[in-house]
Amino acid sequence: MLENAKKQDDQHVKEIASKLEIAQALNWAKTEKSPKDVIGWLGFNDNWENLLTSPALNIWYIYVTKRGKHENPFDLLVTQLTMAHTDEEIGEILMKATKKGGTNDLKLYDSFVKALLTHWSNDPKTSTQVYSLFQIDKVDNALDSPLLLLWASYCDSMGHDPVAFLFENLQAHYKHDEKHDAKLARAIIDAKQKYPHDEFFVKMEQKLLTTWQAEEKDEGLVFDLLGLDKVETNIFALPAMETWVLYVQKLKGEKWKVAVLKFLQRSNYDIHQGNTIANAKTSDIAAMVVVQAWLQEGKDDADVFERDK
Repeated sequence: MLENAKKQDDQHVKEIASKLEIAQALNWAKTEKSPKDVIGWLGFNDNWENLLTSPALNIWYIYVTKRGKHENPFDLLVTQLTMAHTDEEIGEILMKATKKGGTNDLKLYDSFVKALLTHWSNDPKTSTQVYSLFQIDKVDNALDSPLLLLWASYCDSMGHDPVAFLFENLQAHYKHDEKHDAKLARAIIDAKQKYPHDEFFVKMEQKLLTTWQAEEKDEGLVFDLLGLDKVETNIFALPAMETWVLYVQKLKGEKWKVAVLKFLQRSNYDIHQGNTIANAKTSDIAAMVVVQAWLQEGKDDADVFERDK
């Protein structure tokens, strides 16, 4: 009834309903109602899949903190849930929350996740088991899983290498595809673009480059593999070009700028086209290659100034 009242348009009714909920939680704590009973009264048993998106989660938090037993509300909630549900069902709780775009309170969600992963690490669950519980193995591209970074964090806490494990799984996933190398590379590059500031995807890209090097792929093969051979203009604006240049750096070391320039020249790519000069103003890689071209051509400051006007 209180939940329905909180959905009313009348702000005054909403405020009263919220105050009554808090009073109810305080009363449960004062009269020492059991956590098991409170979980039932809050509807967590009947609607457990949507627990993390339930406004009642905040009531649970108030109830536990006011019990005076110095308990962590989320450690206690995880304990209660694991007694009533399978690990697969608890994994489903997280999936439901992420599919709905998060929870009503991100701090509560993070606290629940921390408690759950701590519980599993003490259990302990292996990285492979959690990978399956998070259903990452069921999506077409594991890099698109909303729980991937959470799983990677769990691996780190257990002293496991999530990059090596995931890369091996992706290789197995794409191995029957005729263009498996290209599709694996595209998946990693796309993920890095989607999460540009996350170190995990940078490490995935580095793993890709290291694998290519171990397989003795030369820069020409990787250039074609990334589809760059079909690009006629604005090549430095492409994320795949950045990956290719990083690979050339890995192969050629300090001479990478010369190697990139010579390769593009052999491929008849016009390094002086307007798009490349424009890219040089925002891309460090493009700028260094353009400067290398100017040095090779013996251009002085006046030439460059005239060209850049």
